[in-house]
Amino acid sequence: MTLASTVEGIVKLMYSQDERKAGWPESDLEALKEHVAAWQGDNSLRDVATNLLNGLKTTSIRKTPRSMVDQQLITKEQVDAWSRIRNASMHGEMVLPWSDEEQEGRIRNLIELTHGVSRAYIARELQKRDGRGA
Repeated sequence: MTLASTVEGIVKLMYSQDERKAGWPESDLEALKEHVAAWQGDNSLRDVATNLLNGLKTTSIRKTPRSMVDQQLITKEQVDAWSRIRNASMHGEMVLPWSDEEQEGRIRNLIELTHGVSRAYIARELQKRDGRGA
């Protein structure tokens, strides 16, 4: 879980909310939020829908590493391992100390992902510092 959280934290540092801005037109999101706000159903369901709409303003942190695969900064296998371990641990499934070969592979991929994301972050920051953009 620590490595999965580290990857997520580095990705959040790398890409600002503006860079992760979703492609939905702001006016469409606002109109939909107004529609949900006017809906006369269950208040807690309305709150869930409103929170979901608010989350659509930016691309999910879970999707951001997939764009890094396209840039060949990390591999799909590494992202898949991160996603699987992250989701399992978030739902209370623990990585067992007597892991099997498959789990060992996922953990190695997660370690390599952590290194790859870290290298990409450092390179990006050095480019910014040197005035070459991101």
